Amino acid sequence: MSTSFYANAIIGVEIDVEKIISDRLVRTCGCSRKKVTQDMKFCPNCGDEAWEKEEDPIEGYDEGDSDTDEEATLFGIEVMNIRGYDELDINRYRILQSFAIGAKVTHGDLNYGNNFPEMVSLPENLSDIKNRLKEALEPHGLWDESKFGLWAVGRLS
Repeated sequence: MSTSFYANAIIGVEIDVEKIISDRLVRTCGCSRKKVTQDMKFCPNCGDEAWEKEEDPIEGYDEGDSDTDEEATLFGIEVMNIRGYDELDINRYRILQSFAIGAKVTHGDLNYGNNFPEMVSLPENLSDIKNRLKEALEPHGLWDESKFGLWAVGRLS
C-alpha cells in the first residue's frame, strides 16, 4: 500500500457542496411493509436498517468516471471534488469541498520525484476565465464573487 500526494493550483470558484448535491433518504430494507416512516431508524417488520442517505445531485452535474479519469463537470465546467469522511458518520465517504475550475495546474505525484517547479501558461486571461465561470454558474445561483480566486489544494490518496 502506498501513499500519493498531489498539489494543485486552481483559478476558480469554491462552491458550497450542499448547492450541488443534497441528501435524500431512500428505503433500504426489502420488506413489503409500507408504513415505515422516515423517523424510524429500523424496520419494525424485519429489524434491518430502514433508511440510508443517498446523494442527489442537481441537474447539470455529472460525477464523471474515476475509472477512466473522466472529470466531474457542472454545466460543462470541470469540477474538482475533495472527498473525505463525513464528520458525523465516519462510514460515509462524501464530497467535502468542491471547486469549479477555470484553469488548473496539477503538479503530479510527489512520491516519484516529480516535485520540480513548473510554470504553465494560462489558456486565457483572468478576466475571461472569471467571466466564463460566472456566466455558467450565476444563472443557477452558484456564483459567489468572494470565493473566486487562486486556490492551492493539496490532496492525499
